Amino acid sequence: MDFIGNIREVAIIAVIIFAAIPIILSLGKLLWNRLYSAVTPVEEVVATVISRRIEVKDSDGKPVTAYYLTFSRAQDEIGIAFDIRVEYEISAEIYATHICGDTGMLSLRRGKFISFDRELKTR
Repeated sequence: MDFIGNIREVAIIAVIIFAAIPIILSLGKLLWNRLYSAVTPVEEVVATVISRRIEVKDSDGKPVTAYYLTFSRAQDEIGIAFDIRVEYEISAEIYATHICGDTGMLSLRRGKFISFDRELKTR
C-alpha cells in the first residue's frame, strides 16, 4: 500500500472515532440520568390545585395541546411560613380529573411531576 492509501485509512478511522464520541457521551449521560432518577427518592408534599390552563402549540404545522396545573404548597423553613406556587405540564387524563381547590399529595422526583393524588372528601 502506498503512503496516500495509509493516510486515507487513518483519516476514515479518525472521522469514525470523532463521530462516535458524542454519541457515546450522550448515551452515557442518558444512562446516568435514568439510574440517578431511579434511586432518587420521591418527595411527597401536601398541595392544592390553584389554577388550570391549556396551551395550544404549533408543532410542524399541527396543533398540539399542552395541559398545565399550578399547585400551591405551604413551606415552613426556620419558623417562617411561605407559599410556593409551581406549575407542571401534565397529561390530558390528569388534567381532566382535577379542578381548582383539589387538595392532595403531590409526588415529585428531582423536582419533576410524578403524580397528584387528590384527597377524597366524605360528607
